[in-house]
Amino acid sequence: MTPAFLHRVAAPNIYKSALRLLDLWKRKAQLADGSAFSAEHDVFYAALDAVLDFGFGDAAPMRTLVPQVELLASMSAADVWAKQNSELGTEVLDFPVAPIHPVLDATLQSAENVGGVAITGFPKLAWSVIGLRPSVRRGRAVRDEFLVDQVLQASERFRTETQKIDSEDKHVKSVLVHGVVYDK
Repeated sequence: MTPAFLHRVAAPNIYKSALRLLDLWKRKAQLADGSAFSAEHDVFYAALDAVLDFGFGDAAPMRTLVPQVELLASMSAADVWAKQNSELGTEVLDFPVAPIHPVLDATLQSAENVGGVAITGFPKLAWSVIGLRPSVRRGRAVRDEFLVDQVLQASERFRTETQKIDSEDKHVKSVLVHGVVYDK
């Protein structure tokens, strides 16, 4: 990736993801009313959203932080405190985590499967066995369908946009389109 691509595509998208994270934390701070709250999922989801933003651009609208913000927008402080597990005796407030889009869930599950395969010592055999599980097969199908669809959309979008204006580089809005441009 060139510095121009990083400046024009990656940086604005990472910034957009950081703003979503700040929106989430503002709402959490408001609901927590001075109490500490866990940010583990938030930081992880912000990083995932940044990768989605510059990897796929606006073509893939699903994000992980958006459902979290929407969930908390529908809750009151009393709702949050009522869901807090009083048995833990912790001073850190745990907010509920909204479900994420099935494509993103399948992608995260694939990443978790890599760890399980790595510790076996027999990766080929482990992949074969893990690949037989129905949940893994469904996840792979969902993820693969999404990726094929995104590549086809990026190719078509690039083809139609470059007919309008002569500069190819102006239409590169994601890593995926960048790959399509340099693969043609």
